[in-house]
Amino acid sequence: LVNASADAAAAGGSMSSFLPAGFPFCSPWCTYATDSNDTIDGPVGELRRLPSPEVVLLVTVDVEPDRRAELLKVLEEEAVGTRDKSLDPDNVRIDILRDHKEPNRFLLYEAYTNEAGVAKHKQTKHYRAWSQFKDSGGFVQMSVQRLDPTSLGDWAFQAEPTTRSSIGVVLVVNIVVAPDRVEDFLKVTEGVAQGSRKESGCARYDVLRDKKEPNKIVLYECYDDERSVDQHKETPHFKAWKEFVQTPGAILSKDVVRCGTQDVVGWGFQASAGAN
Repeated sequence: LVNASADAAAAGGSMSSFLPAGFPFCSPWCTYATDSNDTIDGPVGELRRLPSPEVVLLVTVDVEPDRRAELLKVLEEEAVGTRDKSLDPDNVRIDILRDHKEPNRFLLYEAYTNEAGVAKHKQTKHYRAWSQFKDSGGFVQMSVQRLDPTSLGDWAFQAEPTTRSSIGVVLVVNIVVAPDRVEDFLKVTEGVAQGSRKESGCARYDVLRDKKEPNKIVLYECYDDERSVDQHKETPHFKAWKEFVQTPGAILSKDVVRCGTQDVVGWGFQASAGAN
């Protein structure tokens, strides 16, 4: 929020008391997407729509069990530094999540305006801390999936800011579509993405294409809790999507990873992207 903390202090109140009733408030790590050029309407500026990134990185790491606490400190530094526009201006968002089934597995969801922004990120102090941990042998294994949202259209990457500071369930769904059914799949997936973003329990819904395999689509779905996931599965847009997915020959494979912000509450899930 632009100058909101200073205004609150001048008024003799805390930041939380300064905000309107019901407005989501979280730690300084979870700032909102406004900048000095945004129009201020009353004490709280409007959350701006997010730019569509050209590249998204989905990084999965398995950490040595005895170094998990050390990694969490490194990840916190990476999250805080990457979201700081003065340090990492081309980052759009970064979420850090932990696998529900594998306690030593973490996922990083990083979005950048372009490839040059990724290169700049790798020159930052917070990235060097991550790189040094990796070079020290802290990871049992690591994989990086490079994803493209731009070729799918403006609807693919959620433009509306996210206002949660933590999230209960994130579904990372890798789907390999039959090459001759990709366009049909994208049409029904646009419907489920747009519909899901209107659900009260859905915080984000991004659709991305693998840069190496154009018929591999990744869904990044973020829900408040398991109940919200169950409610999502009862919606007409999900049922239409499910019907297509179950069509014989349409989908070659589907893999779902369930994760969330346990152990990283307060800084793992970015409240909104493009924060100052």
